Parts: sequence; C-alpha cells; structure tokens
Amino acid sequence: LETALTPPDLPQLPGLELGVSFSSATDTAHLGGDFYDVIPLPEGDVVLVVGDFSGKGIGAAGMAARARYEIARRVDGETPLDRVLLQADRALHAVLGPGKFVTAAVCRFRPQGQCEVALAGHPRPFILAPGGEGREVSAPPNAPLGLVMRSVYEAGMLEVGRDEILLLYTDGITEARCGGRLFDVEGVRAFWSASCGSAVQDLTEGLCEASSRFEDTAGTDDRLVLAARRRKV
Repeated sequence: LETALTPPDLPQLPGLELGVSFSSATDTAHLGGDFYDVIPLPEGDVVLVVGDFSGKGIGAAGMAARARYEIARRVDGETPLDRVLLQADRALHAVLGPGKFVTAAVCRFRPQGQCEVALAGHPRPFILAPGGEGREVSAPPNAPLGLVMRSVYEAGMLEVGRDEILLLYTDGITEARCGGRLFDVEGVRAFWSASCGSAVQDLTEGLCEASSRFEDTAGTDDRLVLAARRRKV
C-alpha cells in the first residue's frame, strides 16, 4: 500500500528540482489518506499530483491508492487536466463509500514555465519567489472527486518564473491547530520568508516539521508537501 501511494523515487528531470516530504497520523509506516505522483511526459512536460482521501489508516490508504491510480492512468500528452479530473470523478464515484471523497491538485508543468492547474476541492498551490514572497495560485476550486458525480471541472493557467517554486500540499499542513489558531496559509508564507534560500527537499521537510511543531495535539492528520523549482536547463 505504501508503494501504491507514492512513486518509488523522485525522477531526475532537466530544468526541475523536486522535493517531497510526508508524515502520517498513524503509527503504521506512511499509511494514510494522502498521496502524490510525479508523471513525466514524452514531450518534456511533467504532471505533479497531490491528493487526500477523507480518512486515515490502512483503509484510507487503500482508497487513496485507488484515487492515485484513477488520476494517473488518465494523464497523457493530450488530455486537458479538467478532463482528467472529470473522468477520475466518475470512476471514483462508483467505488468510494457514502460521504467519502478525494481532494486533489493536479499541475502540468511545461519546461518553458507555463503550468496548467486543476483542483478538486484541494488547497490552492503556492508560487514561492526567490526573495521570500509567496502567493496562492488563482485557479477554479471545483468540487472533490467521488462525492457527487459532476459534469464540469475547470482548469487554470499560470506562469512559473525561473527559480520560482511550485508548492503543493495537503490540508494537514495549514489546518494544524494551536490554541484555536491555525497554521494556515500565513504559516506557509512565514516559513518560506524565513527559509527562502533552502534546497527544495529541505523546504518540504522543514514545512512539514514547522506545521507539526505548531500543533498542540500530536498526530491528528497526515501531512504531505511536494515542491518543484524551475531551473535553467
């Protein structure tokens, strides 16, 4: 199950520096509802996926693995990401239990910096600038996958500049809570402002740790961060 939730290794891709960090709310290895994928395409594009099934533990891990498969099998060089989510929604609606759903952020990163973004009820990705500034991506939020069968999903487009970072994460990061306060998107911005010189892998690990330290109740949710910095080829 753990292998089905994540790629065995991050691929080495020209023009991109990748990093990922994951922590589980359970004591059973890295088993939970969070998953990610990195899918290189023949023309040089790469698709980044981060998702979250509404549950924890081994049962959630099984459904999260199914969701990862249903998204990845529809990713190719031609299908728009809104269509990928629509098809995955229909497939997952048939297998998820009542009231269960999957949120996802799917981004197609092109070598020239263009990025197609499709969300399914998932937190908006960030663009992190080299100077320490961070902004949320503007893209249609859409509905989660598998909850109610949808007829339309929408995608957005953005530009990722040289040395900027595209940051995807699950809500365990921003929903970490301490005394009624949330880590929230301001916590992400503050962490990046203080660590903007970090390598991408150090960024993902540090953000998971910062969110975990902020929380006053240990082990309440899974946390996953996937990041890609655009470099000169």
